[in-house]
Amino acid sequence: MRMSLYGKRMRYTRFIDAQRNIKKNIASYVSIVLIAFLGVTTFLCTDYSALALQRACAEEYDLRNYRDLEIVLPVPIVEDDMDQYLEACGIKDAERVFFGSGRVTSEKTRKRIRVISLTERINLVDVVQGRMPETEDECVVEERLATEMGWKTGERIEVQSASGENNGFLKYDEFTITGMIHHPDHVNPQTPEDLYVVVFPGAFDLSSKDFMMAVEAVVYREDGEERFGDAHQKKVDETAEKIREYAEILINMISEGAEYKEMTEQIKDAAPLVTDINGNSSYENLKVDCENLLKLKMTFSLMFLLIAAIVIYATIGKMIEEQRMQVGTMKAFGVRNHEIFSKYLEFGFSATVAGVLIGIIFARYVIEIFILSCYDRYYTFDTVRPVTSIMPTALALLAGSLLAVLSCFSACRRLLSIPAVGLLQPKVPQMKKSRPRKERPISLYARLILRNMRTDAKRVSVTMAGVAGVCALVVTGFTLKSASEGCPARQYSLITAYDEKVTFTEDGKAEREVEEVLQKFGVSYLAVCEVNVAITMGSSNVGTLTICDEDAFSEYYHLNDIETGLPLKASDDGVFIPRRIAEIYSLKKGDRISLTTTDAKSADVKVAGIFENYIGIPLIMSRSHAEKVFGMGDISNTFYVKLMNCDAKSLEKELSRIRGYNGTVRADEGKVMFDNASSVVNSVIVMMIFLAALMAAVVLTNLTITFMLQKKNELTIMRIHGFTVAETLGYVLRETVFTTLCGIVFGCFMGRVVSYRILRSLEQPYTQLVRDVSVSAWLIGAGMTILFTAVINFVVLKRVGQLDLSDVT
Repeated sequence: MRMSLYGKRMRYTRFIDAQRNIKKNIASYVSIVLIAFLGVTTFLCTDYSALALQRACAEEYDLRNYRDLEIVLPVPIVEDDMDQYLEACGIKDAERVFFGSGRVTSEKTRKRIRVISLTERINLVDVVQGRMPETEDECVVEERLATEMGWKTGERIEVQSASGENNGFLKYDEFTITGMIHHPDHVNPQTPEDLYVVVFPGAFDLSSKDFMMAVEAVVYREDGEERFGDAHQKKVDETAEKIREYAEILINMISEGAEYKEMTEQIKDAAPLVTDINGNSSYENLKVDCENLLKLKMTFSLMFLLIAAIVIYATIGKMIEEQRMQVGTMKAFGVRNHEIFSKYLEFGFSATVAGVLIGIIFARYVIEIFILSCYDRYYTFDTVRPVTSIMPTALALLAGSLLAVLSCFSACRRLLSIPAVGLLQPKVPQMKKSRPRKERPISLYARLILRNMRTDAKRVSVTMAGVAGVCALVVTGFTLKSASEGCPARQYSLITAYDEKVTFTEDGKAEREVEEVLQKFGVSYLAVCEVNVAITMGSSNVGTLTICDEDAFSEYYHLNDIETGLPLKASDDGVFIPRRIAEIYSLKKGDRISLTTTDAKSADVKVAGIFENYIGIPLIMSRSHAEKVFGMGDISNTFYVKLMNCDAKSLEKELSRIRGYNGTVRADEGKVMFDNASSVVNSVIVMMIFLAALMAAVVLTNLTITFMLQKKNELTIMRIHGFTVAETLGYVLRETVFTTLCGIVFGCFMGRVVSYRILRSLEQPYTQLVRDVSVSAWLIGAGMTILFTAVINFVVLKRVGQLDLSDVT
């Protein structure tokens, strides 16, 4: 009973002693909590946000039963034969969709649209206002289209052909709007695509040749198989490849349907275009958003975590090392080794785990919601559905716990192996063998500082590593910000040389009428043909093929060779491609690239040259070569225009009177798209810059306080022996200046290496970021580090003037 009571008292005494140790070293304790909190928060918030965004989109797509594959056919196909064939390829369900390009006008504007047939099982729409159509002359329209056109429910609209004439693929010219919808093809309203007018399949005139058909297909998915998981994506890819391999069978089936025999000749050289969900622009944006967050997590955020781990390890170890005489006293009084270890373990473990837990909570309930709220305005469904990613959370907690235990064990192990009498004696610095005295180029004062740094190399190394780490974080953040902001700046100052594009229907009459107006206003212009093409080489990307006179085109769009920087020479044998596409597909000049137009014409084209480009996927081809490979060398549908001080609004007003005029696109429209696509990532980067600055302040404060505590006895003795405050501060600051400058130099170098890797990982097929060294980021990183160091040293070192004999421990 007495032993039990004694044991309880001893445990209580050790507990009180541990609490006193925390209070005595409260500055180090709080800094460990804050550093662990910042490291874990920045690491987990990006992981949580990416998972939440992906799950929210998966739920929305599952609710709409969104397609896995889309097979675009040049003409319709008999549905019964189609189902039988696709089921053999591994398709669970398939549904035909008819579509055609058209145009609508209102008092507000004129827009190209796509008329698409309503589905019953796949790609279901979400009615946000009104009701679904009930007759063939009724329709629903996308909410964004209705807003842009100024339409209301119950309004009667006219659907024209793309050329502005009466449409030839619908049974009706006018439809009544019964409702506004969100279509799963356009969950991201920022994508620059033709919006939908949705009608019943029966509204299409199947005898017409002016429309096409797509098969929306869903692949079998096992229970628990995630829509965006690798297993399902692999299954979709295999199914798509099987369909492509048997494309000829699919085309032959069309000729077997008596209803479509007269169309066989039309498609004898065509093939189906099979695309998976990656071919959808909205999904591609979602995928890019999630990937960017995960890339930031594994690069920028991981830097926070590593720096936090290094500083925490050093802080715990240094705090224990400074208490060697206390450890010796406890050993002399018979306190066992494991009891001493538990005292310091409570200090390190509680601080680290507390910081990790606060970081988890803050990442989940503050930062994640902030990031998801930024994305919410770019999607038609609610993205603010925060989640907790179990595995990374558990790993963060486990890693923090292990770090605390390892730090305490590493520091205590060496001390506890020394007898009590050895610990109670002052630590004797290691002496080197004396050498013959020579005249020294530096003073005794400077040699003393260098010797102190050499004898305590571990602390100096950790200090320089900490300074370098926080400087690298700031440099990385500002480099990424500069690379993103510099992308549109370079595109529209060095490459894009036209002011706007005027689009019109592909007929000679419209081209002549538009050209007459352009001549009347005295602008400079060039006629080209622009068509969307799919780059089909493993992964698929959609670009814009510009068919033109390349020599004249260079005045409107500068094509500079990526190797020489000089303008590319015109070529009648191949296509010019941007650097990013060459990098993605590992192409060089002379290689071949596979292109497929929207009307299913495919060709392997030689790469004639590679040019510098920052926004978009433009591909440039001469008219003679386009005629050879695609049969469209004489077609024009766009004028590139330099306004030459012309009033753009007056020009557009005059053009709008032309029936074949489609619209005007400003040259910097891509900048708006780029800004929309990059705004959230930029917001996250700015947030991380703020956290990096906070991390810098905490780490530098911690390092300075640790240094001050270690040097307190030495500085006190200097003051007692008559050194002035200025001399004592000079002694301390010389080392601080040296370690800070070394840390800054290494931090700038490390920040450059890391930021380059991050920005390359953030680049997309349609975006090339500025890869040059950001001198401004270096200056800001160095300046902030110097400023924080100066302020923190000013605050902490004020105590030097107040030191006296009682401060010696």
